Amino acid sequence: MQNAAALLDTLAADGIQLTADGDRLVAVPSGRLTDAHRAEIRALKPELLALLQSANDGESTPQRCWLVRYPDGRELSITRSPPATLAEMQADYPGAEVQPEPEPPLGPPLSPNAQAVAEALLDHWGESDPTTRAEYIDGLRRNPECLRQCFDAAVAACLARWPE
Repeated sequence: MQNAAALLDTLAADGIQLTADGDRLVAVPSGRLTDAHRAEIRALKPELLALLQSANDGESTPQRCWLVRYPDGRELSITRSPPATLAEMQADYPGAEVQPEPEPPLGPPLSPNAQAVAEALLDHWGESDPTTRAEYIDGLRRNPECLRQCFDAAVAACLARWPE
């Protein structure tokens, strides 16, 4: 399955324009949609709505999760706290394609050890804002790879050791 931006490109190549109307997607001409198009549109509806709405809004609604794609093929999944607008993300990643991503669901609570390591790292960074701290912990719960990066950063800062 393609991502939202690639699907919009495919639809455009097939002569179909997709637009957002509130929480609805509108395809013109709808008669050109194939069953495969419809299935992909249904599967990617939240991403398509976010992408189309941010593209139509000059300032764009601030988002927390972003996908950054460089011309060389590298991709980054970025979480921002506080949320950032499309214009801010494009300024921070010049030359890259930037699009909003839906937030993954919240995972289970961190183990006591992982919570302690994350809090020690936040203390090390001097982060004292309770909202930012809570958003960071939630981000770790949403993405296991971020939790691994947190442990890597804590080990590099001599705040933790990997278990033997």
